[in-house]
Amino acid sequence: MARTLKLFAFSMILITMSAIFTSRILRTNSPEGRDDIRFVQGVLAFNHLKTYEEINALLGKKCYERAVDESAFYAQLEMNLLAENLTQDKNGELRRYIIERDAKILERADAVKLPLRNETKTFGECGGGK
Repeated sequence: MARTLKLFAFSMILITMSAIFTSRILRTNSPEGRDDIRFVQGVLAFNHLKTYEEINALLGKKCYERAVDESAFYAQLEMNLLAENLTQDKNGELRRYIIERDAKILERADAVKLPLRNETKTFGECGGGK
């Protein structure tokens, strides 16, 4: 149950931070706007770091199946967030950015069915050596 709540909270943080970033990006030319962007980037970096550390710990305990499941789940959350942001990409800048780096990701993001529902998942326990 606690794991499900944690994943729900993580997905809500991603969606909320995306909304904050989108709404505040318009003020990037002001010092306050730059602070807002730094804050959003910092929160996202912190949450990504925590996720990577958790997956790394699972790998260290040889919980390979769970590490794969969690990384796939978190990657799908990021894909969902990217798909939502693409719907707000009025000038096509984000779309061009992705095409220049990996057009296949853009194809996958375009295939995401919107609107999204809140994603939660409960992962099994790992005693090591699985």
